Amino acid sequence: MNRVLAGGLAWVLAGVLSAQGQVCPYNPVILSYGQGCNTAFQNPATMTASFDPLTCSITLTANTFPGCCNTYLVQRLMLLGLQPDNQTVPAYPSCTLLVVPDLAMILFTGNSLTLALPPGLPPVTVFAQAGFAYFTTIGFNYDLAVTNGISMTI
Repeated sequence: MNRVLAGGLAWVLAGVLSAQGQVCPYNPVILSYGQGCNTAFQNPATMTASFDPLTCSITLTANTFPGCCNTYLVQRLMLLGLQPDNQTVPAYPSCTLLVVPDLAMILFTGNSLTLALPPGLPPVTVFAQAGFAYFTTIGFNYDLAVTNGISMTI
């Protein structure tokens, strides 16, 4: 396992060990960049982020059209990385990958992910983006939606 992936996993898992009830030492700068897309529906997917100083955590929330008319949302994926990206997603030229993914997580329920900021975290910028897969029963094909990117400087 490379150090970047191991560090990303440690950051996510450290939420379990996060000390609550103490003053959060962080004041992250959260910015949105790029734009989302949706190859099945007109509304592009979006992502927002919020910081909660009481729990010392950042919550990422991704939204997309839930599907209709024989086209169903079948998968949600959250990407986290230490570098931004700007490349077209193969087979979906209207969508752009905005994160070099060091960690990819399937969201089995809901569209949100909360990241607890562990004590002693060195200054770091983390980039996030979400993706959604749709399946269409007429034609048996898949479509894609990806969100804008989120930059979190801690």
